[in-house]
Amino acid sequence: MYNSMGQDLNDSTEVSDDWLGQSRDVCRARMLRSHGADRMALLRSYIRLNDGRISLGDVGLDLSSEELATASRFGIQVANGTARLTVEEWKDSCGNFRPLIDLDSHLRRNDESCPADAVLLRHTTHSGYRSSTQKSAVRAMLTMPDASSLMVCMPTGAGKSLLFQLAALVERAADPGACVLVITPTISLALDHQRTLHGIPGLENARALVGVSTAAERNARLETLNALRRGEVPVLFLSPELALGDARADLLDAAASGDEKLSRLAGRITSVFIDEAHIVESWGRTFRPDFQRLPSLFSDLRRRQPKLKTVLLSATLPPTARKVLHQAYASAGEWLEIDARVPRREFDIAIKSFPNDLAPLK
Repeated sequence: MYNSMGQDLNDSTEVSDDWLGQSRDVCRARMLRSHGADRMALLRSYIRLNDGRISLGDVGLDLSSEELATASRFGIQVANGTARLTVEEWKDSCGNFRPLIDLDSHLRRNDESCPADAVLLRHTTHSGYRSSTQKSAVRAMLTMPDASSLMVCMPTGAGKSLLFQLAALVERAADPGACVLVITPTISLALDHQRTLHGIPGLENARALVGVSTAAERNARLETLNALRRGEVPVLFLSPELALGDARADLLDAAASGDEKLSRLAGRITSVFIDEAHIVESWGRTFRPDFQRLPSLFSDLRRRQPKLKTVLLSATLPPTARKVLHQAYASAGEWLEIDARVPRREFDIAIKSFPNDLAPLK
Protein backbone atom coordinates (compact mmCIF):
# COMPACT_ATOMS: atom_id res chain seq x y z
CA MET A 1 0.00 0.00 0.00
CA TYR A 2 1.28 3.44 -0.89
CA ASN A 3 0.28 6.77 0.59
CA SER A 4 0.43 10.17 -1.08
CA MET A 5 4.20 10.33 -0.59
CA GLY A 6 4.75 7.09 -2.49
CA GLN A 7 5.31 5.19 0.75
CA ASP A 8 5.08 1.39 0.56
CA LEU A 9 3.15 0.35 3.64
CA ASN A 10 3.99 -3.29 2.95
CA ASP A 11 7.71 -2.50 3.24
CA SER A 12 9.60 -4.47 5.87
CA THR A 13 11.34 -1.36 7.20
CA GLU A 14 10.39 -0.57 10.76
CA VAL A 15 8.37 2.62 10.85
CA SER A 16 6.94 4.81 13.57
CA ASP A 17 3.22 4.95 14.29
CA ASP A 18 2.48 8.43 12.97
CA TRP A 19 1.87 9.19 9.30
CA LEU A 20 4.66 11.71 8.98
CA GLY A 21 7.15 9.49 10.79
CA GLN A 22 6.26 6.56 8.55
CA SER A 23 6.81 8.66 5.46
CA ARG A 24 10.17 9.91 6.71
CA ASP A 25 11.41 6.44 7.65
CA VAL A 26 10.42 4.72 4.43
CA CYS A 27 11.64 7.58 2.24
CA ARG A 28 15.02 7.51 4.02
CA ALA A 29 15.33 3.74 3.60
CA ARG A 30 14.57 3.97 -0.11
CA MET A 31 16.94 6.91 -0.53
CA LEU A 32 19.88 5.11 1.10
CA ARG A 33 19.39 2.15 -1.25
CA SER A 34 19.10 4.29 -4.40
CA HIS A 35 21.61 6.04 -6.63
CA GLY A 36 21.74 8.85 -9.14
CA ALA A 37 18.55 10.63 -10.17
CA ASP A 38 16.34 8.28 -8.13
CA ARG A 39 18.28 9.14 -4.97
CA MET A 40 18.06 12.88 -5.65
CA ALA A 41 14.32 12.71 -6.25
CA LEU A 42 13.89 10.83 -2.96
CA LEU A 43 16.21 13.28 -1.23
CA ARG A 44 14.01 16.14 -2.34
CA SER A 45 10.95 14.39 -0.89
CA TYR A 46 12.84 13.61 2.32
CA ILE A 47 13.93 17.22 2.76
CA ARG A 48 10.34 18.37 2.28
CA LEU A 49 9.20 15.85 4.90
CA ASN A 50 11.69 17.46 7.29
CA ASP A 51 10.53 21.05 6.91
CA GLY A 52 12.87 21.96 4.06
CA ARG A 53 16.33 21.26 5.57
CA ILE A 54 18.36 18.19 6.71
CA SER A 55 21.88 17.31 7.83
CA LEU A 56 23.37 14.74 5.46
CA GLY A 57 25.56 13.37 8.26
CA ASP A 58 22.59 12.78 10.57
CA VAL A 59 20.83 10.90 7.80
CA GLY A 60 23.92 8.85 6.95
CA LEU A 61 23.85 9.95 3.31
CA ASP A 62 27.06 10.38 1.32
CA LEU A 63 26.34 11.97 -2.06
CA SER A 64 28.67 11.29 -4.96
CA SER A 65 30.18 14.11 -6.98
CA GLU A 66 27.82 13.27 -9.86
CA GLU A 67 24.81 13.48 -7.55
CA LEU A 68 26.00 16.77 -6.09
CA ALA A 69 26.34 18.17 -9.61
CA THR A 70 22.66 17.42 -10.33
CA ALA A 71 21.29 18.78 -7.04
CA SER A 72 20.12 22.07 -8.54
CA ARG A 73 18.01 20.20 -11.11
CA PHE A 74 15.98 18.83 -8.21
CA GLY A 75 15.61 22.16 -6.42
CA ILE A 76 18.20 21.18 -3.77
CA GLN A 77 21.09 23.28 -2.44
CA VAL A 78 23.93 21.45 -0.62
CA ALA A 79 26.47 23.35 1.50
CA ASN A 80 28.53 22.49 4.61
CA GLY A 81 26.90 19.09 4.99
CA THR A 82 23.38 20.54 4.91
CA ALA A 83 20.81 20.03 2.17
CA ARG A 84 17.82 22.28 1.77
CA LEU A 85 15.18 23.15 -0.79
CA THR A 86 16.06 26.22 -2.81
CA VAL A 87 14.10 29.45 -2.48
CA GLU A 88 12.84 28.98 -6.04
CA GLU A 89 10.89 25.97 -4.81
CA TRP A 90 8.34 28.31 -3.26
CA LYS A 91 8.53 31.44 -5.41
CA ASP A 92 5.16 30.86 -7.17
CA SER A 93 3.33 29.78 -4.03
CA CYS A 94 1.33 32.60 -2.53
CA GLY A 95 -2.13 33.67 -1.52
CA ASN A 96 -4.81 30.99 -1.22
CA PHE A 97 -2.56 28.40 -2.89
CA ARG A 98 0.32 28.63 -0.40
CA PRO A 99 -1.20 26.15 2.15
CA LEU A 100 -1.43 23.46 -0.53
CA ILE A 101 2.31 22.80 -0.39
CA ASP A 102 2.30 22.26 3.37
CA LEU A 103 2.30 18.70 4.66
CA ASP A 104 -0.97 17.68 6.26
CA SER A 105 -1.36 14.37 8.07
CA HIS A 106 -4.94 15.01 9.15
CA LEU A 107 -8.00 13.40 7.59
CA ARG A 108 -8.72 15.11 4.28
CA ARG A 109 -11.50 17.70 4.06
CA ASN A 110 -12.23 20.16 1.28
CA ASP A 111 -13.69 22.76 3.59
CA GLU A 112 -15.11 23.25 7.05
CA SER A 113 -18.41 21.48 7.59
CA CYS A 114 -21.58 23.51 7.25
CA PRO A 115 -24.74 22.96 9.35
CA ALA A 116 -27.50 20.88 7.79
CA ASP A 117 -30.85 22.32 6.86
CA ALA A 118 -34.27 20.68 6.92
CA VAL A 119 -33.98 19.38 3.35
CA LEU A 120 -30.72 17.55 4.02
CA LEU A 121 -31.95 16.07 7.31
CA ARG A 122 -35.32 15.03 5.86
CA HIS A 123 -34.03 13.32 2.73
CA THR A 124 -30.54 12.02 3.63
CA THR A 125 -28.55 10.57 6.52
CA HIS A 126 -25.98 13.39 6.37
CA SER A 127 -25.56 15.49 9.51
CA GLY A 128 -24.14 18.48 7.63
CA TYR A 129 -22.90 19.85 4.33
CA ARG A 130 -19.26 19.53 3.33
CA SER A 131 -18.96 23.24 2.68
CA SER A 132 -20.95 26.45 2.46
CA THR A 133 -20.62 26.25 -1.34
CA GLN A 134 -22.26 22.83 -1.42
CA LYS A 135 -25.10 24.15 0.72
CA SER A 136 -25.50 27.19 -1.53
CA ALA A 137 -25.55 24.99 -4.63
CA VAL A 138 -28.26 22.75 -3.14
CA ARG A 139 -30.38 25.74 -2.17
CA ALA A 140 -29.95 27.29 -5.61
CA MET A 141 -30.96 24.03 -7.28
CA LEU A 142 -34.04 23.51 -5.12
CA THR A 143 -35.25 27.08 -5.59
CA MET A 144 -34.32 27.62 -9.25
CA PRO A 145 -37.26 28.72 -11.43
CA ASP A 146 -38.83 26.35 -13.92
CA ALA A 147 -36.98 26.06 -17.25
CA SER A 148 -33.84 27.67 -15.79
CA SER A 149 -30.21 26.52 -15.84
CA LEU A 150 -27.66 26.30 -13.05
CA MET A 151 -23.89 25.90 -13.44
CA VAL A 152 -21.99 24.61 -10.39
CA CYS A 153 -18.18 24.57 -10.16
CA MET A 154 -16.80 22.81 -7.08
CA PRO A 155 -13.53 20.89 -6.52
CA THR A 156 -13.42 17.15 -7.04
CA GLY A 157 -14.58 15.48 -3.86
CA ALA A 158 -16.60 18.50 -2.70
CA GLY A 159 -19.94 16.71 -3.13
CA LYS A 160 -21.42 17.72 -6.48
CA SER A 161 -23.22 14.35 -6.70
CA LEU A 162 -25.39 15.37 -3.77
CA LEU A 163 -27.20 17.75 -6.12
CA PHE A 164 -28.72 15.14 -8.41
CA GLN A 165 -29.30 12.82 -5.45
CA LEU A 166 -31.32 15.47 -3.63
CA ALA A 167 -33.06 16.56 -6.83
CA ALA A 168 -34.40 13.03 -7.30
CA LEU A 169 -35.36 12.57 -3.65
CA VAL A 170 -37.14 15.92 -3.34
CA GLU A 171 -38.92 15.66 -6.70
CA ARG A 172 -40.09 12.09 -6.08
CA ALA A 173 -41.46 13.12 -2.70
CA ALA A 174 -43.85 15.39 -4.62
CA ASP A 175 -44.23 13.19 -7.71
CA PRO A 176 -43.43 9.45 -7.29
CA GLY A 177 -42.80 9.14 -11.05
CA ALA A 178 -40.21 11.95 -11.26
CA CYS A 179 -36.86 11.07 -12.79
CA VAL A 180 -33.54 12.90 -12.96
CA LEU A 181 -31.48 12.37 -16.11
CA VAL A 182 -27.67 12.55 -15.70
CA ILE A 183 -25.41 12.74 -18.75
CA THR A 184 -21.98 11.24 -17.96
CA PRO A 185 -18.84 11.06 -20.13
CA THR A 186 -17.79 7.47 -19.33
CA ILE A 187 -19.37 4.11 -18.59
CA SER A 188 -17.20 3.66 -15.51
CA LEU A 189 -18.44 6.94 -14.03
CA ALA A 190 -22.06 5.99 -14.73
CA LEU A 191 -21.63 2.58 -13.11
CA ASP A 192 -19.84 4.11 -10.13
CA HIS A 193 -22.69 6.57 -9.58
CA GLN A 194 -25.17 3.70 -9.89
CA ARG A 195 -23.37 1.67 -7.22
CA THR A 196 -23.35 4.65 -4.88
CA LEU A 197 -27.04 5.39 -5.32
CA HIS A 198 -28.02 1.75 -4.77
CA GLY A 199 -27.01 2.28 -1.14
CA ILE A 200 -29.15 5.40 -0.65
CA PRO A 201 -32.75 4.89 0.55
CA GLY A 202 -35.15 6.04 -2.14
CA LEU A 203 -32.56 5.82 -4.92
CA GLU A 204 -31.98 2.05 -4.95
CA ASN A 205 -33.53 1.75 -8.43
CA ALA A 206 -31.13 4.20 -10.08
CA ARG A 207 -29.91 2.76 -13.37
CA ALA A 208 -26.95 3.25 -15.70
CA LEU A 209 -27.71 2.81 -19.40
CA VAL A 210 -24.64 1.46 -21.21
CA GLY A 211 -23.74 0.01 -24.59
CA VAL A 212 -24.90 -3.47 -25.57
CA SER A 213 -23.38 -6.31 -27.54
CA THR A 214 -25.47 -9.35 -26.58
CA ALA A 215 -29.16 -10.21 -26.61
CA ALA A 216 -29.23 -10.25 -22.82
CA GLU A 217 -27.75 -6.75 -22.69
CA ARG A 218 -30.26 -5.48 -25.26
CA ASN A 219 -33.09 -6.89 -23.15
CA ALA A 220 -31.62 -5.25 -20.03
CA ARG A 221 -31.46 -1.88 -21.80
CA LEU A 222 -35.05 -2.24 -23.00
CA GLU A 223 -36.19 -3.10 -19.49
CA THR A 224 -34.35 -0.06 -18.09
CA LEU A 225 -36.10 2.27 -20.56
CA ASN A 226 -39.48 0.66 -19.82
CA ALA A 227 -38.83 1.09 -16.10
CA LEU A 228 -38.02 4.75 -16.76
CA ARG A 229 -41.33 5.26 -18.54
CA ARG A 230 -43.17 3.50 -15.70
CA GLY A 231 -41.64 5.94 -13.21
CA GLU A 232 -39.56 3.31 -11.41
CA VAL A 233 -36.13 4.89 -12.08
CA PRO A 234 -35.32 7.88 -9.84
CA VAL A 235 -31.98 8.63 -11.59
CA LEU A 236 -30.88 7.48 -15.04
CA PHE A 237 -27.21 7.76 -16.05
CA LEU A 238 -26.31 7.59 -19.73
CA SER A 239 -23.91 8.95 -22.33
CA PRO A 240 -24.79 11.74 -24.78
CA GLU A 241 -24.55 9.21 -27.64
CA LEU A 242 -27.27 7.05 -26.10
CA ALA A 243 -29.37 10.08 -25.15
CA LEU A 244 -29.28 11.31 -28.73
CA GLY A 245 -29.54 7.81 -30.20
CA ASP A 246 -31.32 4.67 -29.06
CA ALA A 247 -32.83 6.20 -25.91
CA ARG A 248 -34.05 9.47 -27.45
CA ALA A 249 -37.66 8.43 -28.15
CA ASP A 250 -38.09 7.00 -24.65
CA LEU A 251 -36.61 10.12 -23.06
CA LEU A 252 -38.97 12.37 -25.00
CA ASP A 253 -41.91 10.19 -23.99
CA ALA A 254 -40.83 10.28 -20.34
CA ALA A 255 -40.46 14.08 -20.44
CA ALA A 256 -43.95 14.69 -21.82
CA SER A 257 -46.97 15.53 -19.69
CA GLY A 258 -49.64 12.87 -19.20
CA ASP A 259 -51.82 14.25 -21.97
CA GLU A 260 -48.98 14.17 -24.51
CA LYS A 261 -47.36 10.84 -23.69
CA LEU A 262 -47.19 8.11 -26.25
CA SER A 263 -48.10 5.87 -23.34
CA ARG A 264 -50.01 6.46 -20.12
CA LEU A 265 -47.11 5.48 -17.92
CA ALA A 266 -46.13 7.55 -14.89
CA GLY A 267 -42.47 8.32 -15.59
CA ARG A 268 -41.62 12.01 -15.93
CA ILE A 269 -38.18 13.59 -16.46
CA THR A 270 -38.05 16.75 -14.36
CA SER A 271 -34.35 17.69 -14.37
CA VAL A 272 -31.33 17.03 -16.57
CA PHE A 273 -27.75 17.13 -15.24
CA ILE A 274 -24.52 17.16 -17.24
CA ASP A 275 -21.71 15.72 -15.14
CA GLU A 276 -18.16 16.87 -15.98
CA ALA A 277 -19.72 19.66 -18.05
CA HIS A 278 -16.37 21.15 -19.12
CA ILE A 279 -16.11 18.21 -21.52
CA VAL A 280 -18.81 19.84 -23.66
CA GLU A 281 -16.18 22.37 -24.72
CA SER A 282 -12.96 20.35 -24.46
CA TRP A 283 -14.20 17.13 -26.09
CA GLY A 284 -17.13 18.23 -28.19
CA ARG A 285 -15.39 19.74 -31.22
CA THR A 286 -13.75 16.77 -32.90
CA PHE A 287 -13.95 14.02 -30.29
CA ARG A 288 -17.44 12.80 -29.32
CA PRO A 289 -19.31 15.74 -30.92
CA ASP A 290 -22.59 14.56 -29.39
CA PHE A 291 -21.61 16.54 -26.30
CA GLN A 292 -22.18 19.73 -28.29
CA ARG A 293 -25.42 18.35 -29.78
CA LEU A 294 -26.98 18.05 -26.34
CA PRO A 295 -28.70 21.48 -26.45
CA SER A 296 -30.87 20.24 -29.32
CA LEU A 297 -31.99 17.29 -27.19
CA PHE A 298 -32.66 19.56 -24.23
CA SER A 299 -34.77 21.83 -26.45
CA ASP A 300 -36.84 18.85 -27.57
CA LEU A 301 -37.22 17.67 -23.97
CA ARG A 302 -38.26 21.16 -22.87
CA ARG A 303 -40.91 21.32 -25.59
CA ARG A 304 -42.40 18.20 -24.04
CA GLN A 305 -41.72 19.39 -20.49
CA PRO A 306 -41.65 23.24 -20.34
CA LYS A 307 -40.62 23.21 -16.66
CA LEU A 308 -37.49 21.12 -17.30
CA LYS A 309 -34.48 22.30 -15.30
CA THR A 310 -30.84 21.97 -16.37
CA VAL A 311 -27.84 21.68 -14.03
CA LEU A 312 -24.21 21.66 -15.23
CA LEU A 313 -21.59 20.20 -12.87
CA SER A 314 -17.82 20.47 -13.12
CA ALA A 315 -14.64 20.88 -11.11
CA THR A 316 -12.79 22.52 -14.02
CA LEU A 317 -14.41 25.43 -15.82
CA PRO A 318 -11.93 27.68 -17.64
CA PRO A 319 -13.26 30.83 -19.35
CA THR A 320 -13.70 29.12 -22.72
CA ALA A 321 -15.81 26.33 -21.22
CA ARG A 322 -17.94 28.84 -19.28
CA LYS A 323 -18.58 30.81 -22.45
CA VAL A 324 -19.60 27.71 -24.44
CA LEU A 325 -21.93 26.48 -21.69
CA HIS A 326 -23.52 29.89 -21.21
CA GLN A 327 -24.16 30.29 -24.92
CA ALA A 328 -25.65 26.81 -25.20
CA TYR A 329 -27.83 26.67 -22.08
CA ALA A 330 -28.58 30.22 -20.91
CA SER A 331 -31.09 31.10 -23.65
CA ALA A 332 -33.98 28.93 -22.44
CA GLY A 333 -34.56 30.62 -19.09
CA GLU A 334 -32.82 32.19 -16.11
CA TRP A 335 -29.13 31.42 -15.63
CA LEU A 336 -27.33 31.08 -12.30
CA GLU A 337 -23.74 30.17 -11.41
CA ILE A 338 -22.34 28.81 -8.15
CA ASP A 339 -18.54 28.78 -8.03
CA ALA A 340 -16.53 27.57 -5.02
CA ARG A 341 -13.39 29.43 -6.17
CA VAL A 342 -11.14 27.29 -3.98
CA PRO A 343 -8.27 25.03 -5.06
CA ARG A 344 -8.60 21.27 -4.79
CA ARG A 345 -6.41 19.52 -2.26
CA GLU A 346 -4.67 16.47 -3.64
CA PHE A 347 -5.88 13.03 -2.64
CA ASP A 348 -3.93 10.32 -0.88
CA ILE A 349 -3.54 7.28 -3.11
CA ALA A 350 -3.49 3.86 -1.43
CA ILE A 351 -2.61 0.68 -3.33
CA LYS A 352 -2.72 -2.82 -1.86
CA SER A 353 -2.72 -6.27 -3.42
CA PHE A 354 -5.21 -8.95 -2.38
CA PRO A 355 -5.13 -12.69 -3.11
CA ASN A 356 -8.66 -12.62 -4.53
CA ASP A 357 -11.53 -10.24 -5.25
CA LEU A 358 -13.36 -11.26 -2.06
CA ALA A 359 -10.74 -9.83 0.30
CA PRO A 360 -12.01 -6.69 2.06
CA LEU A 361 -10.46 -3.31 1.30
CA LYS A 362 -9.85 -1.39 4.52
